[in-house]
Amino acid sequence: MNRTPLKLLVRAEWDRILAFVLIAAGAALVVVAWAGASGTPFVADQLSYVASGGVGGLFLLALGLALLMSADHHDEWRKLDAIERALTEPGPELQPAPPASAGSSARSWTRTTWPCSWSSTT
Repeated sequence: MNRTPLKLLVRAEWDRILAFVLIAAGAALVVVAWAGASGTPFVADQLSYVASGGVGGLFLLALGLALLMSADHHDEWRKLDAIERALTEPGPELQPAPPASAGSSARSWTRTTWPCSWSSTT
């Protein structure tokens, strides 16, 4: 099994780790605010819970989700850059196969140029 060291994982995926921490903290704040507001019959007390825990929790949730989406977009951009690089950089063309030995009756086909030029060796 290939195990990645924790330090390397944190350096490579810091944005996702921070996003999940923010999402968990936001969800916890929303739950605490709901529990506090549900325990009092007075609207003034409920509003203080909503203003402190509810709004802050929703802000942390939104920030965590935005950071998570940003990390996903960053990965997609990296993949697209690799595809673009592979398409634009000139690569080595395939060379014709060496001629078969005189005693061999095998026939081989090799692509020599792009897109469809084929050569036959007998």
